[in-house]
Amino acid sequence: IGGIVGAVIAKAGASTITCAGSTSGPTVKASDRKLALNRAYEACTYLKGKVKTLTEFNVEAKTTKINAANIRRVVVSFSTN
Repeated sequence: IGGIVGAVIAKAGASTITCAGSTSGPTVKASDRKLALNRAYEACTYLKGKVKTLTEFNVEAKTTKINAANIRRVVVSFSTN
């Protein structure tokens, strides 16, 4: 994730990123929220280590009962304060 996303974030001069981790499954359990948060945290931590302009990051967790592989992801958004 770091190569392309990191380059875009660095080029934009972003100082803050938000990583939203997602999970999916037939039911929503407490462990799903934890997994989604862990996905988001790891992605943001990785990017913060690669992009020197970043000063802070936020993480969010999203869970759904829709069972699809394309929902199990991390979406990164950024802003230039």
